[in-house]
Amino acid sequence: MFPDMSKFMNADEMTKAFKNSLDIQKAFSSSQKNMDVFKQTSAIIAETASTCAEYQAQMAQSAVQESIKAMQELAQSASIEELMSKQTSLAQKTAAQAQSNGQELAQIMQDGQSKVINIVTKNLADNFQATTCCSSTKSKCS
Repeated sequence: MFPDMSKFMNADEMTKAFKNSLDIQKAFSSSQKNMDVFKQTSAIIAETASTCAEYQAQMAQSAVQESIKAMQELAQSASIEELMSKQTSLAQKTAAQAQSNGQELAQIMQDGQSKVINIVTKNLADNFQATTCCSSTKSKCS
């Protein structure tokens, strides 16, 4: 009533094919490389975040000092016109500094991102080549 499955599959041949296609050492090596890449990229991300935090702390300290200085200058204004002129000048200076700080932070982040992308891209290319190489039974790969 039920078909005899042993006629369809030869267990010895399947075991032999599986053993030939599976290289535990290569699988372990690939996993180890992936973990190394994860460690490298994590370190770069942490370094980038730390650099950004340090820069932001410097910006905040500088902003407080500039604010104190600006208040002292504004308090010495002799007239409304002078006060408005100083406020306009300070606002322009603050806007320019904010733009500069934003660009600097963006550059720090972009540099970190580029490092991570380069490492991950190289790892993906290596894995792809290893996978392609392993799937080809006639070629020899290292």
